[in-house]
Amino acid sequence: LLDAVVNVGNGALLAVYNKTIYAIDVATGVASVITTVPATVGGVTTGTVNNSLAIDYTNGLIYYTDASTANSKALFAYNYVTNAHILIDSNITNNGAGLSVTSPGSVGGGGAAFHNGALYLSIENTGLGGVTGADSIYRITFSGGGTTIAGVTTFVSAVSGGADWGDIVIDSANNALISIAANSAGTRTFIRYDLTTGAQLSSTPFAPTQNQGGSDLGGVFWAVGGTSIQRINPLSGAAIGAAISVTTDGTTPITGTAADAASFVPITGSIGDRIFDDDDADGVFDATETGIANVTVQIIDDVDGDG
Repeated sequence: LLDAVVNVGNGALLAVYNKTIYAIDVATGVASVITTVPATVGGVTTGTVNNSLAIDYTNGLIYYTDASTANSKALFAYNYVTNAHILIDSNITNNGAGLSVTSPGSVGGGGAAFHNGALYLSIENTGLGGVTGADSIYRITFSGGGTTIAGVTTFVSAVSGGADWGDIVIDSANNALISIAANSAGTRTFIRYDLTTGAQLSSTPFAPTQNQGGSDLGGVFWAVGGTSIQRINPLSGAAIGAAISVTTDGTTPITGTAADAASFVPITGSIGDRIFDDDDADGVFDATETGIANVTVQIIDDVDGDG
């Protein structure tokens, strides 16, 4: 009897480089392609760089936006169960009160995170509350298996100090939403908000060069940037340990712009059943056939693809 459970370690992070969404193993830094966003989805252009990654495990959806097309208002998703890209809404600013975000420009310049059935979407230059250049975070809920906007509320109307966003991340262990961004003074800040009320908890300088955030299987917070990932203290924003290089095969550095990242818990499973002499070649273990005992099975990550 063979029943070997695959150990996924601490899992992975999602990251989008230009238009390709990868899963990055946090132990090795090896990036595996999940999907490449097509040029158009539902008749709407997706641009040359995608952003605002967030994953809804219940419905098997990875949400994303267009970060490169001027005044893009669309929200898209990739259904990783059916391997299909879908248009959630071509314009999330014009659905009426309680169903829309505010954005005079593109909705794809910030970041996103998904938690407890809701998409948290950060948008730059909303001007909410009459604050010129205000940057805001919205909480969006869905119906229809995550494909129809059911409600929109403002989580933070004006982010302190201005925000040229890297990303936002959920720290569920401490009931907080984390924002990593450049502030009006031109330096990066690490801001924590109460996940229940939206009240600001803290704001500290952020030194790491990586500024796209997510967490792994164990809830450990990571930042992605360029060709590396860096473990981050979720309370202080300080770097922990050395950065890990991101490659496509264990040696070749990943290319493109790391536009966004997201928390990702890989799907787990097991390999099982029996090894036996299939005398009649019917693929079924018949009563007259004999099992083969003491077989060692090796499961490997063939990062260089040589078998």
